[in-house]
Amino acid sequence: MAIQYIQASLHEAHAALESLLLNKDALSTIERAADFLIDTFERKGRVYSCGNGGSMCDAMHFAEELTGRYRQDRAALAAAAISDPGHMSCVGNDLGYEYVFSRFIEAHGREGIVCWRLVLVERARIFWLLLMPRSHRA
Repeated sequence: MAIQYIQASLHEAHAALESLLLNKDALSTIERAADFLIDTFERKGRVYSCGNGGSMCDAMHFAEELTGRYRQDRAALAAAAISDPGHMSCVGNDLGYEYVFSRFIEAHGREGIVCWRLVLVERARIFWLLLMPRSHRA
């Protein structure tokens, strides 16, 4: 019985990847995002990632792959997830949960900083690039 659920999940994942591979607009967007990240790191910039629920775990994993070793030995890349429970609890309590990420970027954001927000939209993982407003740059 369980094998049917496993197969169904794997077929669903396969179909999603096939669909992505055939979506030229999506591939172009992913390429632009990758180029943007590469440019950020080449300029000695930093990447913050964030998300809610399971997407926070994805954001943490994303940052860990950049600071750790992903597929090959290389220098660590400047990245961190916005996941500090003290910050999230304080800002959520004092200002409202909707300000947790923007307040962090307001505090830590500088030119050369990129914030990636991971969200679940229509059952597919999508990266949304959030550009920090000029008013928050030091």
